[in-house]
Amino acid sequence: MTGQQVLQVSLDTTADVQVRLSLLTDQGAGWATVWSVVVGSDEIGLPTLVSGDPIDDGRFRLPAVVATGLPPHLSDIARVTWLQLREPFGYLGMVPWEQLLAPVVPGPVLRLPSIDLGARVPSDDLQVALLAVAPDPDRQGAAAEYLHGRRIDAGSRLRSWTQSRPDAEARDQPAPPRSLRPDEHRLTADGVGLLVDAILRGSPRRTTVHVVTTPRLFHELRARWRDRTWPVHLHPPPATGAATGSDWFSQVRAAMGGEQADVVHLVCGASVSGAKVRLAMADVPDGTGQDGSRFVSLSTLRRFLDAVGAWSVHLTAAPGDLAVPALRLAAARLVEERPGPVVLTDLATDLDAAEVRAAYRFLCRTEPTVPPTLSHTLVGCEPHRVRGGEGLAGGPHTSLVEAARPTGAIASIIHEEDTPAWVAAAQRFIEQRQLELARLRRDAPVGSGTPEGRHTAEGIEEAIDALSEVVNSWAADTERAP
Repeated sequence: MTGQQVLQVSLDTTADVQVRLSLLTDQGAGWATVWSVVVGSDEIGLPTLVSGDPIDDGRFRLPAVVATGLPPHLSDIARVTWLQLREPFGYLGMVPWEQLLAPVVPGPVLRLPSIDLGARVPSDDLQVALLAVAPDPDRQGAAAEYLHGRRIDAGSRLRSWTQSRPDAEARDQPAPPRSLRPDEHRLTADGVGLLVDAILRGSPRRTTVHVVTTPRLFHELRARWRDRTWPVHLHPPPATGAATGSDWFSQVRAAMGGEQADVVHLVCGASVSGAKVRLAMADVPDGTGQDGSRFVSLSTLRRFLDAVGAWSVHLTAAPGDLAVPALRLAAARLVEERPGPVVLTDLATDLDAAEVRAAYRFLCRTEPTVPPTLSHTLVGCEPHRVRGGEGLAGGPHTSLVEAARPTGAIASIIHEEDTPAWVAAAQRFIEQRQLELARLRRDAPVGSGTPEGRHTAEGIEEAIDALSEVVNSWAADTERAP
């Protein structure tokens, strides 16, 4: 045995909606299912339909048959238990699996994508874009938001996602706090400072943090950080009336000044309605006097991440945010839909940001290592980041390391300290298409490949190759330029 084990979770809808859990281990001669059980969705607390209202994390539980039946079959030599949600997994992505499994699974639990493109190696200079724009539950006014191109009143729903907190504490502290108060119920300057401090202390690379946030938090942070000399750039929000038609992602791109953002760290909310999950952000100040939240689809988020060249995304829920299950579903979807590490943390359960620190320390290394045990944090990543994780190849996981590895001029430029955003964005776009092509080929039923289907796949592959050649040519010209 190699000590590799994967816990797969999937929906079984042949009769009533049920959940199947299966433990797969590498027996040396191949993978085998050593334990499996089917439980009712109600035994886990899985909702049947979510229509925008918040879901209580306390509803989820681990059935006794899993808590008692799984441990005897776990490997004694496994460094990691990989958790894989098998498509289509519906609302299974909302379940706090790491927290539920912590008492029965020793060691770290990591999310395993079904397909990965190999570990990205960060350069010595790590650029982190921190976008702290969680919806404020205390905002008043004509709450309006755009959803599917329609304007709807959503003030009461916005406030139902979060809990208001008592008066803010004194704002004249000179340094970031060591931890948040347990009764903190909104995103404050303390929380943003705590995250920045955790990023800098956790990252093993030379790190610069670019902070984009709401006007209220900007002014508080500017007062606190005025006399500090550290690698943090606090970018001012747009002047009132100057950002009409803009969005937060545009502000981040402007803040990066044409350079790549290796990691995008979002502090925001989320909403689930039917099969759709969206991020919820505070409105960009535009001088209209409207207060609410702007919803962002995951496809829009993926395009933004590609545009800034991000190889990793970190989502954080603000203290007291009731939308954590929705944000967890967004993270679970990103693990499958986009190459690279995905992290979800919650400041309500990580008061000193220790798990944020640990996640950066693990994911930003250049060499494989043993991951930390994080009981409240979702971490999805490629097996190549874990020491010994390469043994997963050929099992319930497909790795396209060689196919996706940048070559030529791109390979040299993308690892430089000041990587142009366009180079990184082009590489991320190519990687996204490679992932989609691999998924297309994987999901085609065996023996059902039609000439049209084969030609489609071949056309996509040829387009990827042609685009790679063009980008390599541009990158080579950039290298030769004085």
